[in-house]
Amino acid sequence: MPGKLYFDGMHGIGDNINQRCFIKALVQKGHEIWLKTPLPEIYAGISNLHFVHANSPLRTQKKSEQSSTVMFEREPPGIPRTRIFYGNGHLQSGSIFDAMEQQFGTAPACMDLPSYTSADIRVPAGKPVAVIRPTTERTEWHNASRGPLNQYIDDVARRLAICGYHVISVADVQEGKEWIPDGEPFAHQKFHHGELTIWQMLALVERADIVLTGPCVIMHAALAYQRPMICLAGGNGGNNHHLKVTDPRCMDLSRALFVYPDRYCHCQEMIHDCDKMITGLPEKVEGFITTVHQQARRRNAA
Repeated sequence: MPGKLYFDGMHGIGDNINQRCFIKALVQKGHEIWLKTPLPEIYAGISNLHFVHANSPLRTQKKSEQSSTVMFEREPPGIPRTRIFYGNGHLQSGSIFDAMEQQFGTAPACMDLPSYTSADIRVPAGKPVAVIRPTTERTEWHNASRGPLNQYIDDVARRLAICGYHVISVADVQEGKEWIPDGEPFAHQKFHHGELTIWQMLALVERADIVLTGPCVIMHAALAYQRPMICLAGGNGGNNHHLKVTDPRCMDLSRALFVYPDRYCHCQEMIHDCDKMITGLPEKVEGFITTVHQQARRRNAA
């Protein structure tokens, strides 16, 4: 029977994109929901949903929560409360989506995201846009294992530029808190110091002709917006192989290319000497880039 439910949700941006699938499914079944989240804007367009302050200590989420214009409420007393989370144990036996399905008590609805207002970013007329995400590390959740080497992001970014793409790179580095560990990849425009809000970043992804990223929030956003995507893996594969962080039941993976290191490390350690070497990377991405570019040209000519 439909009823009132309260979920103590996760704080990660990508996790909230994933949670949206389950909140949608529950609302479609007639439930009224209170959700504790620092990112209520991710759930725009979903009715019968109330938001509870998370008071997140995380840098980016804290900025967004404090500037949000969405109304926060207190949950009604006495309604069922469920904490949403996953850890290494969940990912040893299944995926993020398996864990969330168990906790939300429903299968996910189709993944999507609202459209947000874009920043005023000037792009050369007629140029398709490639949005790229360099690998970063940060002190508040220091996973040095997960991301690909930035030299590989650089290699593919340059290849995209040669193919005619205008390359835009996004990050939010801050001295002592978040950094790009091994050199900034090439881009025609770089927004690396938090110039874009979360919502402007998502708007940029929605409008991209192709996305290049490692496993991170940009990957989740590209899947939600159904953008062509190249995702380069690094390490920490026990938690970040695409079978652990995606679900074909609620997203279209046919426009995503996942490229893995030669000896992909399936560890679950955030600080680990994972072997991230990818040999023959140009050959592994060339066909995908060509196909996406040809499809875009046909659409523009129609």
